[in-house]
Amino acid sequence: MNISIIIPTFNREKLLKQLLLALRNDKASNAAADIEVIVINDRSTDGTEQMVKNEFPEIVYLTADGKGDTSAKRVGIEAAKGDYVVSLDDDMIPENGWIRDVIPTLEQGKPLVQTKIVFRDLGQQNLRDESRQYFRTGFKFNMYPVLVINGGYKEQYINICAECGLFISRDLLKKIPLDDPNLISDFGEAASFFLRINKQGYKVFFQPQSILYHLGADTGGGKEREGKVPPRKQCTPFVTMMVHNFFIFARMSNPWRIPYMVGYYSIAGLYLSFMQKRNCFRFFIKGIIGGLTSKRVPVHPYSWAHE
Repeated sequence: MNISIIIPTFNREKLLKQLLLALRNDKASNAAADIEVIVINDRSTDGTEQMVKNEFPEIVYLTADGKGDTSAKRVGIEAAKGDYVVSLDDDMIPENGWIRDVIPTLEQGKPLVQTKIVFRDLGQQNLRDESRQYFRTGFKFNMYPVLVINGGYKEQYINICAECGLFISRDLLKKIPLDDPNLISDFGEAASFFLRINKQGYKVFFQPQSILYHLGADTGGGKEREGKVPPRKQCTPFVTMMVHNFFIFARMSNPWRIPYMVGYYSIAGLYLSFMQKRNCFRFFIKGIIGGLTSKRVPVHPYSWAHE
């Protein structure tokens, strides 16, 4: 079993080092697999390059064009040699045996396996009591897709996936690329991917024994690059990206929801304009118009030069 772990990073030297040390220290439990770790530096301005090259010479180090996480992932995927590819955020920490616990599922030939994510910045712990913790796997087009998080412990097929911790077979990636050029920024990459694989009849299998801890946006996340802010401060360009992408999802799957969404986000923009005494409405309207009028472009296949 060959597995490629790709890690896009941007100005997260200390957090990235924690992740790389965790992967190195867990090497003994991953003896059943040939693990390739690829770090893609998206033009960081800190000491990321020196740290990786000096302290982790066994890792494949690549650079991206500074256009964001999705573009950096493509660089990593095209360099990956594994039978399966999995992406990690640079502020994640895998639990010991993370790969060991997912290998039996991968050996069954499942093309998509989602591992469990526990968000530490939300105060979550790895609880195993579904009677007290809601296990939500639904997809809603007028809000961000619900991730598999706290409370899920059953192996089962689910109707959503995350941007990270998702093991994807190489054969599937040849048919359906992970990224979608129709989206603005990296927001909603997993939602678009899920919609496209779902149309082709693929299912995502949830393996809760394989666990990742996510430190979350409060540690930095993508807000330096994408302008992410706490929910109470919604009057930002990030809202335009978010609304635009929600309408792309609706056009892909549920066009009948579009009239409802137009009304919903228009009212939301007006409400926030009133509450914050700022012109929030313009960000929402720009997202609505862009999401409805943008021309859909094809998703480009990967180019694996080493094949």
